Amino acid sequence: MNGYANSTVFGVCPSIIAPTANRLEHRQGITIRFSAEETAALLREVPAAYNTRINDVLLTALALALATWTGNPRQLVALEGHGRVPLFEDIDLSRTVVWFTAVHPVLLALPAHTDDLGVALKAIKEQLRLAPDEGIGYGLLTELVGHTLPQAGILFNYLGQFDQGVDIGSFRMANEATGSDISLIGQRDYLIDINGAVSQGQLRLTWSYSSHGGRIGTGLATGTSGGDGRTVGHA
Repeated sequence: MNGYANSTVFGVCPSIIAPTANRLEHRQGITIRFSAEETAALLREVPAAYNTRINDVLLTALALALATWTGNPRQLVALEGHGRVPLFEDIDLSRTVVWFTAVHPVLLALPAHTDDLGVALKAIKEQLRLAPDEGIGYGLLTELVGHTLPQAGILFNYLGQFDQGVDIGSFRMANEATGSDISLIGQRDYLIDINGAVSQGQLRLTWSYSSHGGRIGTGLATGTSGGDGRTVGHA
């Protein structure tokens, strides 16, 4: 647990907009869609080549884009997960219907003195595995114990493959926006939110950011998608 507080120097996404300009009412977004062929490569070919998960690939591309933008190869990113970590052998979560979630910071540090995408991918993969129990202890430290720990400016959340059990039969994911389920005058927690999911065989990455910092979101989104393409080509 202490590893969260003992990180060395890292970069944090620059907060170049005032807090009052980062409310939900200022939110806008861009969605990048990958082709079915690119999605299949990200899900199967790259993981098979490097023994990785799709999260490893996407976060490597994000780290490369952040390093290009900020000039710092070490970046702190908040990683959101499903929160259903089997902490104890006698806990059965298979019958629960509530939405679990767990958020923890991850230090993405690109290797120095190399542009090899394979080396970068392996480094990010190893760093992601360092978080105990997929980072669920971070919330315990901050919410229950009250420790003040590093805060990231970017949230990343890969939701998985919605084709498995959702896009079947008469039901499919709707393309229309649902609108906000909370007050638009509320404050956003991050400068940029990145949510990804595979639906109908295609990976979609949606970047949400303040309209007062639109160039940040569009620039990083384009840079990250380019990094994903280079990684697929490399593998």
